[in-house]
Amino acid sequence: MTPSPLRVLALFLGEVSLIQVGAKASRSGIHKRPVPEAWLDATGLRGDQVVNKRYHGGPDQAAYLYPQPDALAWETHGLPADLGRSYWGENVRLDGLSSADIRPGDRLHLGKVVLEATAPRLPCAVAAAYLSDVYGGPFVKDFYALGRPGIYVRVLQPGLLRVGDVGELEPGDPQAPPWPN
Repeated sequence: MTPSPLRVLALFLGEVSLIQVGAKASRSGIHKRPVPEAWLDATGLRGDQVVNKRYHGGPDQAAYLYPQPDALAWETHGLPADLGRSYWGENVRLDGLSSADIRPGDRLHLGKVVLEATAPRLPCAVAAAYLSDVYGGPFVKDFYALGRPGIYVRVLQPGLLRVGDVGELEPGDPQAPPWPN
């Protein structure tokens, strides 16, 4: 069976803002706004502000992709899957695959941009606090239980990424372990 073509549904760039995490206000780039296009290279999407570089960003986490089928799975938990907001802190909302379809080393060709899957995202208290206005459940626990972590990628071929760009998945090593659930 031939896989569905990949399609960029939305792009998001983060702006530094304060977010209340428990009793502490923290600076974060998780508040992301939709944009029609963005340059993507080894440092990430131009204009995306990464604050906590200990856990986010860098060449192996240049961008965070969240598949639309994974977003739709969250709707059963009450979290919307619309494209007007980056709910998971993603830079790219992508259609045509789910997190379960990806293994480390798989390559995603989107327009002229080539990405390589490096790791799943681990949820954190900042993400839970960010979603507290739309999600009342235990986000971190539910994130692990749902098993739809999204995909961190490195950039192998930089370029301009646009909403509507299409592409395909190039599987890597079939023996590579899948993302942990």
